[in-house]
Amino acid sequence: MIHALNTLHIKDLNKWIRLDARGNEENINAYFSLDEEHLAYSIQSELGEIDYRIIMMIWMKDWLIYLRNVKIY
Repeated sequence: MIHALNTLHIKDLNKWIRLDARGNEENINAYFSLDEEHLAYSIQSELGEIDYRIIMMIWMKDWLIYLRNVKIY
C-alpha cells in the first residue's frame, strides 16, 4: 500500500512542507506547522513501512501509469 503525503511549497520561505490529510480526528493531531512536521501516524518500520523523505514532482498521468505497472508480491 502506498500512502502519499501532500506537499506544499512556501515560496517566500523557499521551503517544502509535507501535509498529512489523515489527521485531525479524535486523538490524532496532524496540524499544519511551518517549523515542525506533524504526521497523523508514526512510521512503523517493524511492519515494513518506509518514509521516503522525497518530494516527487511528477504529473498525475505518469504516476497513474507507474502504479498500474507495479508488481504486487
